[in-house]
Amino acid sequence: MNEQYPWRFEECENEGPICDPAGLPWAHAVRGRKPARPVVTGYGHTPSAADADARTKATQYDAREMLGERGEVIMPIMGALI
Repeated sequence: MNEQYPWRFEECENEGPICDPAGLPWAHAVRGRKPARPVVTGYGHTPSAADADARTKATQYDAREMLGERGEVIMPIMGALI
């Protein structure tokens, strides 16, 4: 069985043209990392908002993974059905 590692969250720079709905660049960004998983990045105008956004995205990613919605799981199944 795979060992479950926790997400690690750290403040980072807003890399790229990521802006809020008003077109202003986000003031803060937080990056979430987990071994063998894509990085999630949360954005917000305050450090706590950016952290909450990153943690929400990480939780959503974990939920999709539990449902078998990661690409490497779905693609072989879809190929067998076609």
